[in-house]
Amino acid sequence: MAVEVTPDYISLLNQAVSREIQVSIQYMLQHAKMEKLIRKCIPENILLDKTTYEAVGKFLREIAIQEMNHAATTKYRIYYLGGVATNKSHKPSISNKLT
Repeated sequence: MAVEVTPDYISLLNQAVSREIQVSIQYMLQHAKMEKLIRKCIPENILLDKTTYEAVGKFLREIAIQEMNHAATTKYRIYYLGGVATNKSHKPSISNKLT
């Protein structure tokens, strides 16, 4: 069964693009916070803290890249269907916590 291409369908795909961009931004912000924590490591805990923060920061960066790839894939689908893809993000949720 084929999906009928309607403006509502393109709108839903654009909402998905906006969400993917939003979460990518959020993951990159968390990655940046990890980089900041690496610079603040206490010398006595340098091995434990630095390696933990590096590992988590690298993981967050990789997820952000995957999310951008998801957005790109959805954009290609929108263009294929004859629509115009958005470049706007939903508002990122920024917190001072690492959760």
